[in-house]
Order: sequence, then C-alpha cells, then structure tokens
Amino acid sequence: MKWWKLRQAHKEILDIPQWEEDYKLSPLPEHYMFWEYLEVVLQFGFVTMFVAAFPIAPLFALLNCAMEIRVDAINFVCQFRRPIADRAQDIGAWYRIMESIANLSVLVNAFVIAFTSDFIPRLVYRSSYSADGSLVGYVNSSLSYFNVSDWKKDEKPGEQYAYQVLNYSMPYCRYPGYRIPQKPYSENKQYWHVIAARLAFVFVFQYVVYSITKFVAWLVPDRPKLLELKIRREEFLAKEALLQREVSSEIDPGPVFFIQDNQRLTERKMESFATYLGNILAVPFIHNHYSYSKL
Repeated sequence: MKWWKLRQAHKEILDIPQWEEDYKLSPLPEHYMFWEYLEVVLQFGFVTMFVAAFPIAPLFALLNCAMEIRVDAINFVCQFRRPIADRAQDIGAWYRIMESIANLSVLVNAFVIAFTSDFIPRLVYRSSYSADGSLVGYVNSSLSYFNVSDWKKDEKPGEQYAYQVLNYSMPYCRYPGYRIPQKPYSENKQYWHVIAARLAFVFVFQYVVYSITKFVAWLVPDRPKLLELKIRREEFLAKEALLQREVSSEIDPGPVFFIQDNQRLTERKMESFATYLGNILAVPFIHNHYSYSKL
C-alpha cells in the first residue's frame, strides 16, 4: 500500500502539461528545411542522371525516402519543438532546380546509352555493313588490326610476356576499335559512321523525351479545370466588386436615374459573367431577364 502511494505521488510530480514537455525539446536548427530539400534534390539528381548505368537506383531511392519519412516524423514529434508555420506558395527556387536537373538528366542518359553501350554500333553494322541485315561478322568488324612489328623497341613487351603470357605467336593482334590496319592507324569510315549515329541518337532521344514530358504535363495539368474555374470566378467577382464600389462612390443623380443605372449595371454584369463562363466552358448560356420593382 505504501509503495502504491509513493508511485502515485511520483506520478503526480511528473504529470506536467504537454506544452511544457514540448518546450523542453530542442529547437529546430537554423536553415533546417534547406538541408532537407538539399538532401532530396541530391538524391533526385543522382537517380535521374545515372539511372541508365544503375537501373535499380530508383528502387533504393524509394526505400530511402520511405525510411526518411519515418525518421523525420520521429524527429519532429520526439526530438524538436513544434516548428512555427509559415505561408508559402510553393517550394520556391527548388522547383526550378529540380526541373533543370530533370532536363539535364535526359541529356546525360542519352550520352550514357549512346557512348557506353553497343546498341548504336550494332545498329550501324546491321543497317550499313551487314550483307543480310544480321549481326554475323559484327565482332570481326568491331576489331582492328595492329602489326606487331610496328612496336617501338621501348614499347614492345618483354619476351617472357610476349610468348608465355600474351602468346604473341602471330604477326598481328586485334583490339576493339575502328581503325585502318596499317600506319598511322587512323580512324576508318565506319568509325565516323558510328560517331554520327551516336550523336543523332542523342539528339532524337533528347527531343522525343522532352516532347513526351511536355505532352504528359499538358494532359495532366497542375490544377484541375474545376479549381481553375473557381479561381477565375473569384477574380471576376473581385473585379465586379471593385467596379461596384467605384460606381457607388460617384454622386447620386437622383432616384430614377439611380434605378436605371443600377439596372444597366446589373444586366451588364450578368452578360459579362455569362460571356466569361461561355468562353471557359464553351457552353452556350441563356441570359435570363430579371424584373426589378420600382421604388
């Protein structure tokens, strides 16, 4: 019984208001959101720019973001005080930065695909150098010749490496490249065909992806059409309220003229609002005539 009373007394001492417990937490560091945004933008940049080299990078980024959400939630609830809310229209300059990174990543991925894979050389060989349009003979076409006798004395491998390790038993060796088989071993015609095809692929790939992204952005607008209509209606009502205030601030010419002017103003408002909605929705509106009682 005594133990229970001591426990209840200790509990009453520790029973402090929640706001006081929150106040004892650490304040948010300066520029806290800047570092949070910077972390997300860096991850977005690495994933989008080098996804062609590491295709499962988006999966790891998704797992990291899910973990980061939980860690940030724990920090906001248990480690830091409640932050003071500020109004903001959007994420500010970070949107332009991420948009620039996305556009740059298309170009980077195009160069990675064109210059680090055999996709373009194979396509050039099948279209221009293969007799039957197949890849038969592609490996032999992609290897150049080098005459062993053209090696300088100081560049030539030692005898123990030439015959025991490298097995130089033939007068020439093969290496990947598109070069002529004699000195000065400069690039041949196929080399320039492959380079031109790679640059053409970069150009076409870049603008095809840009066109698809622009089309999807147009197809899925940032704001729904209904919300856009409500925003425009509020702007229209604000302009009409301002116009009404300007008209009412003028000198009153008399009761009869005031009724006529007010009636004209109301009809003009209804006509302009109907025209405004008709231009937005492209639906014909029927103008209703209202009767006004005389004073």
